[in-house]
Amino acid sequence: MLPDSIKVIRKTSKAQRERLIERYLRPADSGPADRARTRPAPLVPRYLIESDLIKSHLKRTEMELTGNLPGLEAHLFTRSKITNFPLNNQIGSLTELSIAALSEPLMVEANLHVAASFFSTMVACADDYLDAEGSYKTYGKELFYVSHAYRDLMDMALQYEVDSGALTPAELKGIRAELGAVLSSLIKSESTTDAASYLYEKSCGDKVVSVLFPASKADKKTKELCVGIGRKTGEAGQLIDDILDYGYDLENSKKNYIIMNGTGLTDAIESAGRRIKEATGMARGLKSYEPVSWVLENLNHVVSTLKRRHKDGLTNTPSTLKLSGAIGRLLESNMPSEQLLIWF
Repeated sequence: MLPDSIKVIRKTSKAQRERLIERYLRPADSGPADRARTRPAPLVPRYLIESDLIKSHLKRTEMELTGNLPGLEAHLFTRSKITNFPLNNQIGSLTELSIAALSEPLMVEANLHVAASFFSTMVACADDYLDAEGSYKTYGKELFYVSHAYRDLMDMALQYEVDSGALTPAELKGIRAELGAVLSSLIKSESTTDAASYLYEKSCGDKVVSVLFPASKADKKTKELCVGIGRKTGEAGQLIDDILDYGYDLENSKKNYIIMNGTGLTDAIESAGRRIKEATGMARGLKSYEPVSWVLENLNHVVSTLKRRHKDGLTNTPSTLKLSGAIGRLLESNMPSEQLLIWF
């Protein structure tokens, strides 16, 4: 059974995402058709370095932190480029739950988990684009613009919290700076050759939790505990992802912690379980930890499924997640099980 706290998160965040996507896709000009026909084409945003997705996102962060936020014209241009991709309102499931769960002990009033779900999907699209895999096989270079569309939606979600009074402009600026640190870490993981560094930089769970700090009223001890939980959970999630992708990555010479480290699948499964256990121990030190421990408990069930199948000589792939009873508790019934790991 879903705890009431998780049910509320599901219901409210889904409704907010639907509103934001509908507003984002709404025609900018609802006037007469002749006026719409004469409207000039939207200008290419200054941050949109179309030859390099990484530079494009870094430039956008630089502009945001100096007060040059993307305006309506930038959104119009991006929307004009995503002609085939259906913006998904059921996204970033684990990210959303994790951020929402940690928002309670961190005493964060704003619903930052809605923005987090858009951010995680932006990262997933960027990963598929850079690695030319996953959704790239269907949408190709359009994913470049899709990643920016989800970033547009993340910005809209953050601005909504400011407009509603749940977030101050100063807190928003701090959050943007922390998001920049997350992006830098993820980008750094693309070039690192050290296995331990790759695992940390690719998951960067402590930096993800730090995104909440500008809006947090919690004490130092609580923040330190949440950072530790974020790091351990993030690394466990990356290990799970690399376990599921191991066969594909090995065959296609893709970057994978298990391949880089050379210790094998048994060690990776044990390492994921150990990190989740350590995060669970940290969570007990929080004054309010029910949602956090619930997410960790379900992740532990996923690891148990992987361990059992590996012991029986069976191969674990992304479709293995469908065999875990915990998935049904973490995800919407009509959502593909692979969405669990979209953040990682």
